[in-house]
Amino acid sequence: MQEVSFEAKYLGGYTKVSKPEDVHLIVASDKLEIPELKLAIPYSQMSSINLVPSRIPLSIVIPFIGSRRLKDIPMYLILNYSDETGAKRHITLDVDMLNEFQAVMHERVEALRTRTRTETEKNAE
Repeated sequence: MQEVSFEAKYLGGYTKVSKPEDVHLIVASDKLEIPELKLAIPYSQMSSINLVPSRIPLSIVIPFIGSRRLKDIPMYLILNYSDETGAKRHITLDVDMLNEFQAVMHERVEALRTRTRTETEKNAE
């Protein structure tokens, strides 16, 4: 599978980089790479990818006031994973083309799971 790249803004969470910066997310066949952070996270070490609103709209805090709904608010992506020592980590990203990024990530993780399952079945025979 060909690598796919997305632009994003790193917002925090990675202990080696403390300030926000523009980054590239490279979705490879077996890992997510962020070259600017010198970080490569194998899909097998990812525990979850969550979306959180970039801000909470007043219409949610105070019902019936304001017309904006949560779906109109930009979302941040929180990537939870285990590092090479097994420690649980997370990074927060503001990803351009978030829906496309999610679709590609889902496709790659499912392809890796299928490939791993097939290899396991072959080894069992």
